[in-house]
Amino acid sequence: MVSYYKNILVSFMAILVVFVFIVDGILVMHKRIDFYQKMEEQLRRELKTVGLVVEEEIAKNHLNELNDILSRWFDAHPEVINLRVVNTDPATVRSGQINPFVIIHTRPKTNSMPAQPVTINHNVKDIATITATLNQNVTMPDMKMLILFIIIGSALAIGVMGTTLWWLLKKRDLDHIEQDKTHTDLHKERLRLYNILNSIEDGICVVNKDYDVEFINNSIETDFGPVQGKKCYQYFFDEPTACPWCELDEVLGGRTIRWEKYALKSQRTYEIYGTPLNYNSLDSLPTMEGDNNVEILMVFRDISGLKSTENKVKRHFEIQTLTNSILQISLRELSFSELLNNVLKTVLSTPKLSILSKGCVYVLNDDDPEMLTLAAAYSYSLQQMTRCVNIRFGECLCGKAAEIAQTVFAQDIDEQHTIKYEDMVTHGHYCIPIIFQGKVVGVFNVYTPEGQARDYDTEEMLNAVANVLSSIIVRKKTEAALQEREEHFRSIVQTTSNAIISIDTNGNISMWNNGATDIFGYTAQEMIGQPLTRIIPVRFRQAHNNALKLAVDTGVSKTEGKTIEIAALRKDETEFFIELSVARWNARTGTFFTGIIKDITSRKQGAIALENTVEKLRKLTGAVTQAMAAAVEAKDPYTAGHQRRVADLSRCIAVEMSLSQQQIEGVRVAATIHDIGKLTVPSEILSKPGMIKPYELSLIKEHSQIGYDILKGIEFPYPVAQIILQHHERLDGSGYPNGLRGDEIYIEARIICVADVVEAMANHRPYRAALGVQTALGEIARGSGTLYDPRVVDACVRVFDKGFEFKE
Repeated sequence: MVSYYKNILVSFMAILVVFVFIVDGILVMHKRIDFYQKMEEQLRRELKTVGLVVEEEIAKNHLNELNDILSRWFDAHPEVINLRVVNTDPATVRSGQINPFVIIHTRPKTNSMPAQPVTINHNVKDIATITATLNQNVTMPDMKMLILFIIIGSALAIGVMGTTLWWLLKKRDLDHIEQDKTHTDLHKERLRLYNILNSIEDGICVVNKDYDVEFINNSIETDFGPVQGKKCYQYFFDEPTACPWCELDEVLGGRTIRWEKYALKSQRTYEIYGTPLNYNSLDSLPTMEGDNNVEILMVFRDISGLKSTENKVKRHFEIQTLTNSILQISLRELSFSELLNNVLKTVLSTPKLSILSKGCVYVLNDDDPEMLTLAAAYSYSLQQMTRCVNIRFGECLCGKAAEIAQTVFAQDIDEQHTIKYEDMVTHGHYCIPIIFQGKVVGVFNVYTPEGQARDYDTEEMLNAVANVLSSIIVRKKTEAALQEREEHFRSIVQTTSNAIISIDTNGNISMWNNGATDIFGYTAQEMIGQPLTRIIPVRFRQAHNNALKLAVDTGVSKTEGKTIEIAALRKDETEFFIELSVARWNARTGTFFTGIIKDITSRKQGAIALENTVEKLRKLTGAVTQAMAAAVEAKDPYTAGHQRRVADLSRCIAVEMSLSQQQIEGVRVAATIHDIGKLTVPSEILSKPGMIKPYELSLIKEHSQIGYDILKGIEFPYPVAQIILQHHERLDGSGYPNGLRGDEIYIEARIICVADVVEAMANHRPYRAALGVQTALGEIARGSGTLYDPRVVDACVRVFDKGFEFKE
């Protein structure tokens, strides 16, 4: 360090000597300076003015303006050969960057300007250097040489001495930089270590041997808050003195100790690791006494979730064990009451539950869905069983649990106990609703010691028991109901007069009731296990076998879900007709087909007789209809055959529209007599060759209503009277007699309406000649959608396209 300052002192002495030498040279040449002093002062004054401009505008966006100013100055001083302005910012020079600007003005060399100019520099605050070269014709040679000698000598001396001084200062700076780098690296390492410790999820704590907390990371502070100079036992566990379980001596002796403790302050369970820290030597072991550099590193690992999971697994194992015991009991051949009593005994004797050995099970009353009935009780007195045999929803604790479908708990006999009796012993209650598919089916009730707090682990086990009980109760009730229904079904099957027969997939009979015996003559003993083909006529047996195989292989059956009529064989080999309905059903032993068979022999005979009668009536109705049509044609000879032709066309349109057979026949009958109302219209109006007057037209329009009045009392199989009433109605409501619209008009009437128009236009009338079929079809096409049903119009056109013609 002494030599360092000595070098600096020597450098300053050398610079001072050079300075004295320069001053002496200047004094020697002072006479020569007077000669060109005015010129130099003028030049320096001008350069200073330029320098001020540079100082104000340098490093800004005014380089062009600066260039213009210097250019004008250069032009005004012919004695200056060249002018240079460059940036000499020391920081820029040190960094090695290129000068941000360089301005150069140079005059062309002439004979009057020598090749060896004199240079004068002017510095402006180390911002820029302006260099001007003077013309030798203006400046004196002695002055030029003196200034050149001074500048060169000063530059060399200051350069050498400055370089030495710069090297010494740089060396000092390098030493400082190295020290700063070391300190910075150490700070970075500390900061990185600090960030690492704070980012660790586990809690990190450093404690000295006096239990003072020296350091905590963010995880510790998040769980326990700021330390505020507390002892570790105060900070973590709110203990007044060192924790009794702490083994600090063991840790300071060099051992790593592990603890597992619950911290009430953070309400978490931690696995704590303690290990010694010694800052003196990595090889020496820490000691308890005389070593102030010994500290303890404690790592707090939160294992609350793990402990919770362990407890849950343990509790679930206990629940599973208990429920498995209950399920094993449910598989025994016991009555419903015996089963529930055994379950109660198993649950109430479980040592893991904080309950008394007393309880009961209520189930929902089958006759009253708002009533609970005692189904099993353990350690109940006779008085208690009598008093609590039936409990309504909302009554006492069990009724309330059933009403709200939630567990009800009481520590003692309180206002919730609405049912009381003499010598009642104080106790608490868990009343657990037994729920199946969202519906309460019972209540599980157990007693607890007086004043005992609610234990949710116990409650969880009781809820698991209630869930198992729900399945047991429903299964037992279902089995009882199924047994009841089976008996009921058996009684129905055996008492019905119809035959009920079941077969398996091989076609062998598996069930044969008394009705089958009555119908076919075979007993059940004769037919069980026999093929069904014994009661099928020979000509149908192969078809039956094929259909059965198809139904078994593919699941497709032509008779399943339908009612069919087929022939069958009695025991005496006589054939008769039966009505058969078949259904498929699956059982544990396989797939079966059950048929319900009804003897329809008498019905068939009656149907034949009825068909004969209907046929006679049909012929009679046809004859009456033809007679009515003939009467109309006799009244109006000019339109003879009109109703028949309309009936033919209407029937073809109905067939084209795929109406039902009954609708087609209804259209034909109604069209045959659709003008029957004209019987009341005077003949002279019907056969009038000229134009019809308005009152005459109104008489003709009444024929629809008159026809309806004539036919409304006759019970046709079809709505003939309504069809005739509506056959002049139009789709847009412009028709008569009632101005009906759209679907208010029978489809049969809409068909007759179109056929009536086509026939009337296509054939001759007293007041005009026939217009032809194409004209008629054009008319209904124009009125399609407004006057006439588009579907009927399209069907009518298709009928004529297929070759329909009116017959005379």
